Amino acid sequence: MDLSLEDYQDLTVKTFRDFFARHATPNRVRETEGSGHDADLWKKFTDLGGATLSVSEPGGGGGNLLDAALVGIEAGRSVAPIPYAEAVAALRLADAAGLSLGDFALGDEPVVVATASPGGAFSGGRLTAPAPYARGGSVAVAALVAIGEELALIDFRAPEVTVQPLANVGRLSLGRVECAAAPVLWSRPDAAALVRRSVHELRLLRAAELVGAGRQALALTLEHLQTRHQFGRPIGSFQAIQHRMVDRLTAVDAAELLVLRAASYDAEQDADQLRYYSALALLQSAEAAELAAKEGLQFFGGYGFTLEYDIHLFLRFAKALSILAKDPDLVDDSLPLRIQSPSKER
Repeated sequence: MDLSLEDYQDLTVKTFRDFFARHATPNRVRETEGSGHDADLWKKFTDLGGATLSVSEPGGGGGNLLDAALVGIEAGRSVAPIPYAEAVAALRLADAAGLSLGDFALGDEPVVVATASPGGAFSGGRLTAPAPYARGGSVAVAALVAIGEELALIDFRAPEVTVQPLANVGRLSLGRVECAAAPVLWSRPDAAALVRRSVHELRLLRAAELVGAGRQALALTLEHLQTRHQFGRPIGSFQAIQHRMVDRLTAVDAAELLVLRAASYDAEQDADQLRYYSALALLQSAEAAELAAKEGLQFFGGYGFTLEYDIHLFLRFAKALSILAKDPDLVDDSLPLRIQSPSKER
């Protein structure tokens, strides 16, 4: 399989890498510690077309899932304080379901995907359900919520919706959302297949963010290893450190390749492949990003977590997002992987 990028995709990567480097600086990320969300960054990002890049025209950029994953990697490089994966997955799901979010006065804040807990129900055009631990839940204006085969758009500003922000170390703008007979703005009863695909895409986009975070954590560590001296030489020249860095780099490289491969299955007939490889990508990227940041913190002398060094931003983000993204249908403490390869020849 050829995973090389098209020319326009190379340009996309450069554009958004520069964008996040300018507007999601470490100092700016620190300033959003409380809410975990930078509304100004989100507006600039949407104005640039980043959120709708992979949504079909005329409402979006006409790109594909791979384009969304590439931007996700760049968002992860800066641990950008926006709910990238959840918002882009919601926009793609709305597009696939034939829902035009522009028909609703939802403002400039993101719309996210929020999976309702068991026991939720639609009745008389209203939704009663909790959707705990939704990333972006504390700042989103609306969410696409799925119960069974039905998909609905819920306005978080409605009085029947209670949003409780949840403090966390990863700047994920988490919110516990409870709907008490909340009015449904839009619904579609036959959306089971669309929702399943959106779940796979959400896993993939989270994996992309984790790859970016792991990649930048390694970059910060490498810079430190080249400038920190002991015994009259850079500590990066010691073979034991080089071996450990190569292990971490190899793991992040593997995660990125899995993300790119999973993102290449964008056609409807590739549902099994998308499910399989998005799960692999999430598992690999979560482990690779967390270990890259942990190893980096140790090479910084173990004091990176004093908040004086940027490496702590990446460790906390990788750890928090990995926990949030952990799917009990895929991951088990005793069985790291419980999925079957698609039967179709790859």
